[in-house]
Amino acid sequence: MNNDNHDLIVELEKSRAILADKVSHIGEALDVPARVVRKLREQPRWVYWVGGTVLVGAVVLTAFIPRRKHYHPPVAVAPTVTSRTLTALGVLLGVAKIAFPIVRPTLTAYATQALANITKNRMR
Repeated sequence: MNNDNHDLIVELEKSRAILADKVSHIGEALDVPARVVRKLREQPRWVYWVGGTVLVGAVVLTAFIPRRKHYHPPVAVAPTVTSRTLTALGVLLGVAKIAFPIVRPTLTAYATQALANITKNRMR
């Protein structure tokens, strides 16, 4: 019995070591900034190629592509809010606050019935 437990413990330790090694490799693979820095240190010529490509692209964009004139439509002026509008809005919100608790049971019953009909029709 003790030998079986010992073998199981040894196998678990091996599995944990393998899993820890795989997790560390995954972490290294997902660490993009560290991989870029490592690649730049290993192959510095790569930096010159990328830098030269960016520089040539910038020169081509600025020198050979004509600029277009953009049309900017006039900016619309926002309507002004008057005290009359705010009063009407306040009255409307007050009425809604009073009416909603009264209408809520009816709305709930209607929504429940509509949902039951939809599910019943889909089950057929």
